[in-house]
Amino acid sequence: MTKKHILEKIESLRSILRDMKGVAVAFSGGVDSTLLACIAVEQLGNNALLLTATSATFTQRELDICKQLAREWGAGHVIIKSNEFKIPGYVRNTPDRCYICKKERFESMFEIAAARGLPHVADGAIIDDECVFRPGEKAAAEMGVLHPLRQAGFTKKDVREAARILELANWDEPSHTCLATRVPYETPLHEQILKRIEEAENILRRAGLRQMRVRDHGDTARIEAPPAKISMLARLSVRAGIVDAFKKLGYHYVTLDLQGYRSGSFDEVNSLGDNRKP
Repeated sequence: MTKKHILEKIESLRSILRDMKGVAVAFSGGVDSTLLACIAVEQLGNNALLLTATSATFTQRELDICKQLAREWGAGHVIIKSNEFKIPGYVRNTPDRCYICKKERFESMFEIAAARGLPHVADGAIIDDECVFRPGEKAAAEMGVLHPLRQAGFTKKDVREAARILELANWDEPSHTCLATRVPYETPLHEQILKRIEEAENILRRAGLRQMRVRDHGDTARIEAPPAKISMLARLSVRAGIVDAFKKLGYHYVTLDLQGYRSGSFDEVNSLGDNRKP
């Protein structure tokens, strides 16, 4: 994709958002939602409102990114305390967990949008998301959430390049997923577990990793890192410090997954009715 084609997609996105007249944007601080939020504020000013839903599934680092970007843009920004942990079906952590969570969050977003006189709610879904297992998309479809990036033809690579061209601060930020994705399906979710995972991933970040996951198997932490970083983590000088820090968090065993980082690894052992995975 050439720079010309990316610029054309950016202009298409601008046109789509102008035509909306007003929109509340689900803003998580990932690159996709950041691009959407930035252009929405650029085109609609006070008629664009950024909504960030927080809970134990959302890290403090991600929240700080959202706050900083909203301040830089002078954008209206509302932080919503979501209540998915009050929903028994969510806490049971079944494969439709994301659907339950998204439905609860989008309901709150539509209420806020209506109260502000904004006719639409939009998220950062892109073309690539249609090819993976994302139960949350069902909730978005049921409630009428719009997908301007997808409408403008953006793929993940397009979003990265557009964010780079527009000099967005987080254009090369690794992909985000909620902390609940680190816990095996059917293992009940507790806020304390997610807090421990957040702290464990911060330890790895301080060790020099940008992209990684800590999969929580009760008393065992399974670290997924990019294959190129596995040898670094296996060095005694690095390994010993990580093991010690993880054990202080309550893990009895600390393992390094030799297959390396990949999105949706828990779906490799779950039959979900198709071959897609988050």
